[in-house]
Amino acid sequence: FDFNKVKYADIPLHYWAWCMAVIFVVLTIVISGNLILKHLDNYEQPEVQKYVVRILFMAPLYGVDALLCLTLDGVSPTLNVIRDCYEAFTLCSFT
Repeated sequence: FDFNKVKYADIPLHYWAWCMAVIFVVLTIVISGNLILKHLDNYEQPEVQKYVVRILFMAPLYGVDALLCLTLDGVSPTLNVIRDCYEAFTLCSFT
């Protein structure tokens, strides 16, 4: 297999990055959603599991934030503030 024969110049690099981001964000949402639903179905230790569910929500939030920042111009500061506020809420809930 010769990598020199592969032509990536026909498709812009930004498009490749966006496609890969979509694939991994969807994968993250599916895996995290599955774990969150399992924790909520077996909600036997609410003192511990409420924190676990809050932490599990962080992965899809970060993924969607990164995808939207990659897709939309100029919304990065606003989305990052929302992401950071949720992160602060999650960390402050441990105290």
